[in-house]
Amino acid sequence: MVNVINYLIDYQLDHILTTILLYLDPASLHAAKQVCRTWHECVSEQIWERKYIRSLVQQTHLKRWKEGAFEERRFQSFSGPDVSIYSLCCDEYSGVAGLNNGLAKVFDINTCIFKFLLNCRKGFDMSEDCNYGVRTAIGDDVIVCGSSDGGLGVWDKRSFEQLYKGCEEKITSVKLAKSVILAVSSDKVNVMKHDKTRNTVENVATLRDFGSGAMNMVDCDGDWVL
Repeated sequence: MVNVINYLIDYQLDHILTTILLYLDPASLHAAKQVCRTWHECVSEQIWERKYIRSLVQQTHLKRWKEGAFEERRFQSFSGPDVSIYSLCCDEYSGVAGLNNGLAKVFDINTCIFKFLLNCRKGFDMSEDCNYGVRTAIGDDVIVCGSSDGGLGVWDKRSFEQLYKGCEEKITSVKLAKSVILAVSSDKVNVMKHDKTRNTVENVATLRDFGSGAMNMVDCDGDWVL
């Protein structure tokens, strides 16, 4: 059986290959990159490293979203009538829903199946009533959650091992920038770093002198302004 993709690569039929790849959504393109080294280089070079082609992918799927040409999928949190979603974040594999009860739930983004429950409270008892909202962030290797009662936790994204648990003031936002973790409270920003080799998290620095305005210096839905 002829492998059409490899055939197109071998004979440098780039224009045909690009046309085929443009039928894939970003998640499928990412999956195609995992097949082998040749496919990885092909998708990277033909799609992601070419600004115009990359913009076509974005425009195509933005148009589908606006026109409603997508499959609706529902995630069930099973958390009770008084529990609501406080924040959301996701990557191509997992979605993390921060709830208003000091907990966060992780779901498989493709199957919508519940995967793990994260305790973001200061204490370890998850049976107590709690009405603290949870901010969430997901990176390449870890998930970070911070609650409005000051609980801050970092988990390994794959094994869900808890790598860090701390107690701060009210957490108003969390962000991830590769291995750097930023957690904002009312008047300071805690800077931590994830060591991939040892799979540990340590405090690096605390940025202060914001007065009461640290939470106002951060746009929780956009860029950090420090």
